[in-house]
Parts: sequence; structure tokens; C-alpha cells
Amino acid sequence: MKAKLCCAPCCFGIEDPDKPDIPDWLQVLDWTDRAGYKGLELGPYGYMPFDAKLVGDALDQRGLSIIAGTIFDDLVSLSHRQVILKKIRDICQVLSKLPPPQKLSGQRYAAPYLVLIDWGHEVRDYSSGHPDMAPRLLEEE
Repeated sequence: MKAKLCCAPCCFGIEDPDKPDIPDWLQVLDWTDRAGYKGLELGPYGYMPFDAKLVGDALDQRGLSIIAGTIFDDLVSLSHRQVILKKIRDICQVLSKLPPPQKLSGQRYAAPYLVLIDWGHEVRDYSSGHPDMAPRLLEEE
């Protein structure tokens, strides 16, 4: 089986696009290429531009692909629903306009992917990494 290794901007310390002194997204693409990765995800919402042409050209110059867009946010609170839906639309719009990475033999679903990770809930944070303690949904839920 063939595999292509990919990474994410968080591998280079990009956790929050609003923090000062984080590396520019183009610098992260350069580092990704130099490290030998073939692709990466978009990073935290707003880190990479939502301009698919601009991002696509920068990726093409380095032989990279975008594998996924990720939302790491509050996915549970109904009051946050519109924010999440906007983020999903923005990310999917970019993903749908970028050239897709090559699908490998044996790969069930072609990339790019949308990854949704819930964040900010004390009970789940406490049980993270402890599946025996993690709260579970009922079958009907």
C-alpha cells in the first residue's frame, strides 16, 4: 500500500491565527515542502486565505495539496450554530475549488476532507484519552 504523509500548520506551532508572531502561511508551505510532506490541511479557520486561486498557485509551486479543512470549535451549543455553518461554507468553498490530491489505490474516500472536532466542553475535555470514562450517546441519540 502506498501512503503520502501530510501534516497540518499546527505541526509548526500554528494554533491560533490571531496570535502575533506566527509564521506566514507561505512560510509554512515552504517548511511543509522542505520536510518532505506531500500535503497539509488548511490550519485553523482564517489562517490560510479563502482565495482558492492564491492558495492553489502557492501549493502548485511547491507540489503540495490541501488534504483537509478543519473546524476545531464548539459544535454543540445551538447559539454557535450559525458561526459553525459559516465556517463550514467558507472552508468547503475553498476545498471545492482547489485541485484535489491524487487518490491512491486502496483509499476509500478521495480527499479533500472536512474534519470537525468539538472543543470547549469540560466533561469531554476531562475524559479525553480515556474511552472508558467518556460520555456516550444513547442509541436513539
